[in-house]
Amino acid sequence: MTSPVANTRGDDVTPDYSKGIAHVRLTLDELRERKLRTDELCDVRRIKLQQLLQLKQSERDAEQVEITLDSTVMAQYKCGLNCISLFVSLRCTEDYFLNESSNSFSWSPRSGWQSLLGLQLPSELVNE
Repeated sequence: MTSPVANTRGDDVTPDYSKGIAHVRLTLDELRERKLRTDELCDVRRIKLQQLLQLKQSERDAEQVEITLDSTVMAQYKCGLNCISLFVSLRCTEDYFLNESSNSFSWSPRSGWQSLLGLQLPSELVNE
C-alpha cells in the first residue's frame, strides 16, 4: 500500500498494515451484512404495519356493518311489533264480530270483514 521505507542503515522498515487492512475489511463486510439484515427487517416491519392498517380498516368496516345490521334488525323488530299489534287488534275485532253474529242470522265472518273494511263483495261470495 505504501512505498518501501528504509532506515538510515538501509534496512527495510516499511510498516506492515496488512492486519489493520484485514480488520477494516472484516468490519466493513460485517457492516454490509448488518445493513442488509436491517433493510430486510425494515421491509418486514413495513409489511406488518400495512397489514395492521388493513386490519384496523377491516375492523372499522365490520363495526359499520354491525351498526347497519343492528339498525336494520331494530327496524324489522319494530315492524314485526306493528304487525303483531295489528294482528291482535284485527283478531279482537274478528272475535267481536263473531260474538255479535250469534245474535244475528245474516252475519258471517266474510260479511263481517266486508263491513269492517268497507268492501263490496260479489253476491255469490257473500251468500256462501
